[in-house]
Amino acid sequence: MSVVGFVLEAHYFFRDWLIPSLANGCTAAQVSAYSFVCTDAAVGPFVTIEVGGGSSATPAANGPITAFALGAMVGFRHLDPTKVADNKTTSSWNFGIGLRVDPRAQVLGDGFIANQPPPPGETAIRYRTEPRYGIMLLSSFSF
Repeated sequence: MSVVGFVLEAHYFFRDWLIPSLANGCTAAQVSAYSFVCTDAAVGPFVTIEVGGGSSATPAANGPITAFALGAMVGFRHLDPTKVADNKTTSSWNFGIGLRVDPRAQVLGDGFIANQPPPPGETAIRYRTEPRYGIMLLSSFSF
């Protein structure tokens, strides 16, 4: 079953892990052309939580957080052509990949098979909860 959830994300870029670029030596013409040479890039961790996703976000399920993820992110930011001397930025685009965990995923109970009739002696569908893991791809931007 696919559901839509609301995801809150936070990240931090380590300046000590700055991917080398020539941003500090760019000319105004290169910056105004938004050249890749004039793009800062950095890496760092991100964390997300999913709230209100699926049917498990109920008080009986012990709270509104239904999943979380941890991963690594790469961020790219462009210098503002009008503020090249101040090394100011106007926009950034970030990409991340991480491990997503749904600690209370609802799956079919033992003996049940998707799109098949219930096993003999069963009159109702039974479910069980178990942790489920997946890959999270993330993109964010600022302007």
